Amino acid sequence: KVASYHSGTDFRAATGTPIYAANSGIVKIAKDRYFAGNSVVIDHGFGIYSQYYHLSKIDVKVGQKIKKGELIGLSGASGRVSGPHLHFGILAGGKQVDPLDFVSK
Repeated sequence: KVASYHSGTDFRAATGTPIYAANSGIVKIAKDRYFAGNSVVIDHGFGIYSQYYHLSKIDVKVGQKIKKGELIGLSGASGRVSGPHLHFGILAGGKQVDPLDFVSK
C-alpha cells in the first residue's frame, strides 16, 4: 500500500523485505540519519538521486557502484516512524519530486 506523498512516498513493507535500487548509480549515503533511520542515497547522474529511508539493514557502502535492481538493503522501522515501511524519494535538480513519476505504474 502507498501512503501520501511528503517529499517521497511510503510503501508499507514488513521488516526484512528486500529493497532494490531503482536505477544504476553510485552510493552517496549509507548510514543512520536519525529521523530517516538507516538510509541509502544513490546518485544516478544528471542531478538525480534516489533515497531509501527507514531500512533495517544496509547492504551497500559509500562509493559503491550499483546496478538497477541490485539489493541495497532490507526494509524496516529505523528512525522516527510508526511502523515498518520504505520511504522512497527522488531528488532531481535540487528539488524533491514525486517518485511515482519515475517508476513504472
